Amino acid sequence: MKLRFGRQGRRAGYTRLVEERLGRQLLSDEVVHHINLDPNDNRAENLRVITNTEHSALHNKYARYLRVLEEERRMYVWEDDIFWSRLSSIDLSEIAA
Repeated sequence: MKLRFGRQGRRAGYTRLVEERLGRQLLSDEVVHHINLDPNDNRAENLRVITNTEHSALHNKYARYLRVLEEERRMYVWEDDIFWSRLSSIDLSEIAA
């Protein structure tokens, strides 16, 4: 089984947490996804193991959604605080569904 290492050659703390919870190491095609997209939120309920392919597709979907929001921002000339307030109120689990 191949171990996955980050850019600095260290395993991320959240990866170790998930592996301990699963009782096994992640497979080479598995990654840990932060559901709320906050890499500092390592609560168990915010971490999900998915494949690299699923992870890329999910983040592409988020990126498309954010582009739509950015376009709305330009169309309606939203102020930054309105844009970020709207963005922070989005339930990311609905986008991922």
